Amino acid sequence: MSGVKASIVSSKKDAAYAAKVNQQMASICPELASKYAQYPLEGYSSWLNFEDEIDGKPAFLAASQDGGLKEHYVWCKVGVKGKGYYHLLTKVSYVNLYNQVGNSPPGGCCGGSKEEMEAWETTKTYLYNRSRAPRPDDAAGAKASIDHMEGTKLNPVYGISG
Repeated sequence: MSGVKASIVSSKKDAAYAAKVNQQMASICPELASKYAQYPLEGYSSWLNFEDEIDGKPAFLAASQDGGLKEHYVWCKVGVKGKGYYHLLTKVSYVNLYNQVGNSPPGGCCGGSKEEMEAWETTKTYLYNRSRAPRPDDAAGAKASIDHMEGTKLNPVYGISG
């Protein structure tokens, strides 16, 4: 893992936006309050391998059941190593979080408040981008999401058709 590079948060406006995004994501997914999930996620050259360690702790902790929140980890039902806690610098953690959050808007089918829905949409967008990213990096994730859409009927360039 490489060290963190200079941040894309370069102005007070950028810093205010980053603070808002981080607050929104943590309100929807408490796991995202981790320093390893803070927006903008950047500066890492690759996702952690499951055998890697970070801060002296393994990237994967086996667990057959969800035992509650563990700082810097996401409990995943599905993963390469099976059920367990995957570090937030593993791609599997974002794939699982996106699947958990994607179809669960606040307030259920009726929706929540405008602020709750905005937080959910923001969180869902960043989780999706991170689940598509080639490394833990929000800019790379956004690009990968756009590239994924190229040539599909869902790409706004091609129009949405059914």
